[in-house]
Amino acid sequence: MPIRLPGKSVLSTLIIVVIVAGIACAGTYWRTRAETPPESRDSGEVTGSDQPAMNTASPSESGAGVVVLPASKLASAAIQIEVVGRTTLTHTHSVPGRVAYNDTRHVEVTAPTSGILTDVLVKPGDIVEAGQVLALLNSSEIGAARADVLQRQAEVELTRTLAERAATFERNVVSLTSALKQNPEFEVLQKQHAGKVLGNYRDELFGAYSRLHLAESILKNTASLAESGALSGIVMQEREATARSARAKLEAACEQTVLEVSTQRRQADANALNAQRRLQVSRQLLGALLLSEAAIHMDQDMLETEQLGASDQDLKHLSRVAVRAPFGGTIESRTFSASERVQATDSMFVLADTTTLWITAEIRENDWPAVSMLTGQTLTVTVPALGSSRFDATVEFIGREVSIDTNAIPIVARINNADGRLRPGLFARVTVPVGVKSNVLTVEKRAVLQHDSQSFVFVADAADRFRRVKVQTGENGEDRVEIVSGLNVGDRVVTHGAFILKSELLLEGEGE
Repeated sequence: MPIRLPGKSVLSTLIIVVIVAGIACAGTYWRTRAETPPESRDSGEVTGSDQPAMNTASPSESGAGVVVLPASKLASAAIQIEVVGRTTLTHTHSVPGRVAYNDTRHVEVTAPTSGILTDVLVKPGDIVEAGQVLALLNSSEIGAARADVLQRQAEVELTRTLAERAATFERNVVSLTSALKQNPEFEVLQKQHAGKVLGNYRDELFGAYSRLHLAESILKNTASLAESGALSGIVMQEREATARSARAKLEAACEQTVLEVSTQRRQADANALNAQRRLQVSRQLLGALLLSEAAIHMDQDMLETEQLGASDQDLKHLSRVAVRAPFGGTIESRTFSASERVQATDSMFVLADTTTLWITAEIRENDWPAVSMLTGQTLTVTVPALGSSRFDATVEFIGREVSIDTNAIPIVARINNADGRLRPGLFARVTVPVGVKSNVLTVEKRAVLQHDSQSFVFVADAADRFRRVKVQTGENGEDRVEIVSGLNVGDRVVTHGAFILKSELLLEGEGE
């Protein structure tokens, strides 16, 4: 039997049911919309299998994806615009690398010889100049080599003096023999050569000349007596023979004397030259012990300055060896301390000039076109430890052989580190060119933004109105990126300030 309800009761019940159902539907709709990202609502993406598709109109048609900045925000954003055009793009890849020492300015300072360290004058971190003394050691081997050098120096000085004396002696003797040929008066001849060094030849030559002079005087007096008949012709002939013999003996003495003094002078010159060669050999031996030609000159300067060997007090320095810096730089490490014994070629210090460093990287197969880089080409290097800082590096050399272990070719670039910001061992990223594309649309990299795995840019429609435009990117250059689709030549793209526009766009979506 049906139940009858009063008319007013039925109507009230229906109204209540409709209100409850409406509230439930509204709650479901707003809960679903709150869980849907703003971009999905703007683009019309479906967030549930049972929900109908939302508006699929483009941003330019529906007004979504457009940011209008008020004057206050526009001024603070400092928006910069770039007009899209076609250009040549150098495609680059970023490869990992390391900051390393410059091998030409990074050396181990080794002990030149075995000995005992008497003093170590530097410590790690000290900045030294070229030629600065780093340590002192005593070495008997160096002492013996230095003593030999000093002896050879003395021999050189002695033989040089003897050679000069022999040359002077030769000049004096030749001068005397030339004067004898002019037959001067004996007293005049003695006076002319009174102060000259002639040695034993003075007595020999003056004696021969005196005998000749006497024989000729007797012959002259005999000639007058022979004419008067006081002397026989035989006596006259004997005295003529005596005069001729005296002259012959004088000429022979002159010739023999000139020959002897010339021989003595040449022998003295040869001795001086031989002494000089022996000194060079001794210096080269000392240089071999000191490990460098520069060390020879520095050691020689020290010998001459301190006048070693002049007394017993100075002799103690003959065995002292100064270990010097081959160039200016920083002491990176120290191995020994004072009073320790070192052997020849032991590494005592590591010295490095870090005003220039190397960036080492490897070119693998996927970046193979980069091997066509030239020596001296400039590369861009970033060091994550130093934030966004960028450095220019110059290609020093590119390896020729592919490593069997890494299947890569090494590349080394030189980088300026005068400010000391870079440290060897830091990780770096090196941008290398791997190709060139001509006549392509490009924009600055900072103009392209990402959201929900989509790339987009902002195009300026007016001074304060900016529209989000989806783009497809291609090859990457060092500072620019290729735009495959989404833009046309002449479009005005936001570069600086694009991220601010993105933030404004997301905030507007959340406020809907």
